[in-house]
Amino acid sequence: MDDLEFEIQRLTALRVLASGLLRLKWLAAATRFEIAMARHDCALKYGYNRTEPRDDLGRWTDGGQRTDAGDANEPATRRRNETQVAADNQRENRTFRAIVVQLGLNKDQAQQLHRKIQGKA
Repeated sequence: MDDLEFEIQRLTALRVLASGLLRLKWLAAATRFEIAMARHDCALKYGYNRTEPRDDLGRWTDGGQRTDAGDANEPATRRRNETQVAADNQRENRTFRAIVVQLGLNKDQAQQLHRKIQGKA
């Protein structure tokens, strides 16, 4: 009977170790992902100079403020920006799904990672 209890304790300890190792692997992958996202964020801001003169909408200007008439190309610019945001969202969703598949995350783990990425964890 002692041999059986010892074997059960050994198997339980191995299972706990395997679970802990899996958790560490997941945390390492999540950390690598967060680092990659931070690098991506920095790359998007590369070349941005906050001392450059900008209008109320954040567009570069020669130093003057935005006029009440606005920009004649504003609707086309807005459509282009909305299209770019939609394309960026699709690209981010594809990247996130690929990471979830590569890591073999279940639905709960994927949701937890998504919340952590959004800063809601």
